[in-house]
Amino acid sequence: MLPQLSLTDAVAVLLKEKKERKRDFIYTRVWAGVSDISNLDPVKFHSRGVAKWNVHHGYNRTIKHNDIAVMELDYPFPVTDSIKPIKINVFDFASDIPDQRPYMISGYGATAYKDNVFYDTTYLHIGNTTIVNRETCR
Repeated sequence: MLPQLSLTDAVAVLLKEKKERKRDFIYTRVWAGVSDISNLDPVKFHSRGVAKWNVHHGYNRTIKHNDIAVMELDYPFPVTDSIKPIKINVFDFASDIPDQRPYMISGYGATAYKDNVFYDTTYLHIGNTTIVNRETCR
């Protein structure tokens, strides 16, 4: 199966909708295989448009619950050495998952927040984490 979905945080989608006119919002691009977004070479890397935005129906901005959105891309990415699909877990709680091994997460996102301003990075950051139950997460 070729990757045609991408994940982002819900707050980013909602902030973007406020800042941009709807007409401009459709021009958002998702890039794959990139580790430095200041070097978006269209010959070396792949990009896709977003056909549909799906913010989690239970997203709560105040308490940061379900801060996730799925972007349906206009067409799939090819699978390459630097672009691979991931399996998204169907379990709701960590107690349903027998395997508690570390998971790798990655993203660009903000590295700081001060005076209502997000300070974004241009480099891909990677970290390891484990899945925890909701009580531990609180």
